[in-house]
Amino acid sequence: MTDGMVYSGKTKLEFCDRLGPDWQRLADYLDISQSDQERFAQGEEPRGIWDWLYRRRELARLSDALCFVRREDLARLLEPEHPPANTTKSTWGGCPYPGLLSFKPSETAIFFGRSAETEELLQRLRDPGNRFIAAVGASGSGKSSLVRAGVIPRLEEKGGWRWTRLTPGEINDDPFLALATALKPLLQDYAVRQIHTRLTETGDIGGLVRAALAEQPGAKLLVFIDQFEELFILSSEAHRLPFTILLGRMAATAGLRILITLRADFYQRCLDYPHLTALLRRAQASFPLHTRTCPPCTRWSPVRRALRD
Repeated sequence: MTDGMVYSGKTKLEFCDRLGPDWQRLADYLDISQSDQERFAQGEEPRGIWDWLYRRRELARLSDALCFVRREDLARLLEPEHPPANTTKSTWGGCPYPGLLSFKPSETAIFFGRSAETEELLQRLRDPGNRFIAAVGASGSGKSSLVRAGVIPRLEEKGGWRWTRLTPGEINDDPFLALATALKPLLQDYAVRQIHTRLTETGDIGGLVRAALAEQPGAKLLVFIDQFEELFILSSEAHRLPFTILLGRMAATAGLRILITLRADFYQRCLDYPHLTALLRRAQASFPLHTRTCPPCTRWSPVRRALRD
């Protein structure tokens, strides 16, 4: 019996290269004993964690553990880019109750309750006049799930889109580094350091977008910035204004769309930055998402989970 997780050697190597000093927090979350940790080769601790899980057939735990220690960038590395082709709502074999985590693209088969909102967001994204959209709602209203399990799978079905996701505070306190890391899978000829330099020193987002879409003429790129409030909570203050300036440039770049999710109680913070204010003032820029209340008999149903972030 296996945990059903099969990863390429490339995925394992990238995980080991990028985990860095966060291996200790990850090992503690996974309840790896101190004696087992001491057996990991010095400098090869991430590989030790991977092999520890593999021997126990527990690699399926890795993605949620990475989210818990705030390494969503590596959790995304473990996600299939496309949902399984044979997955349907009537044959779903996984657990539909992963606690407070949001739905992932691979879980679109059990995501429901937001069809109208999904369709409206898709219409806005297809409009070339809407290059920046902010899905705004209370904590727990389902903003992340709406985009990840509602919008993105629909874009993939239609074709002609590439996408990437990041949260501003997921890597140290540098949203530029988070964006560079998110763009790396779309820019195989670039190192993260090169992308980061171009974003911070030249602001050449247009050149990066053209490179990312070079093999798909006419396609569009969606940059999904989830939990945008992290820019004000976890990112260094020195990065905030420059990053909002970059967002303004991104919104003026052909072939690029920016979709952010933002907690409503942080909307006012955005208005402290002129470039963000200008983006949010545009017609169709703000997309309010309202919280729904589930009846008591379905309080633990997939519907309730669909309405969480």
